[in-house]
Amino acid sequence: ANSREPINNVAVLEDLNGDGVMDKRTVFADKLVLPRAIKVLDAGVLVAEPPNLWLMKDTNGDLKADTKDLVSDSYGRAAASIEHNANSLHWGLDNIIYTSEHTYHLQLNAQGGGKFDVIPTLSRGQWGVGSDDGGRIYRNWNEQPLFVDIVPARYFMRNPNVVRTRGLYDIMMD
Repeated sequence: ANSREPINNVAVLEDLNGDGVMDKRTVFADKLVLPRAIKVLDAGVLVAEPPNLWLMKDTNGDLKADTKDLVSDSYGRAAASIEHNANSLHWGLDNIIYTSEHTYHLQLNAQGGGKFDVIPTLSRGQWGVGSDDGGRIYRNWNEQPLFVDIVPARYFMRNPNVVRTRGLYDIMMD
């Protein structure tokens, strides 16, 4: 089957009797093309399906998305390589939702309403985002296991004359 066909879904798994085994599976959203990341928020569920980033909401409590609002139509590229495309939605301690292999992060707008502010950044990492207790952001590349943003990329964005934007975003181990 063509991997660009809308055959993917996001599902909610439930352990109904507390034994640690999932007993029920409910499809929250279906007919998606290569969804890359999800982030559950009070305002709904962010679902990344390049080039779209959706905010989906369950409005009646049945664990199925009833609304699907477009947050951005520039979250990665639809025709991009599966390996090299925007991914990850990691909520950092600084209230920023960090991405990987992408040129912006998100922040819930202070005015509310499920709107997001876009924070331009330098593309970092390849797969996944995580953080430590100090709020430092970690990512990886296939051939290099761990990088850390000691200096957040947004500070490099302030000065267009900076030639080396890696800063301390360097390999931590071989």
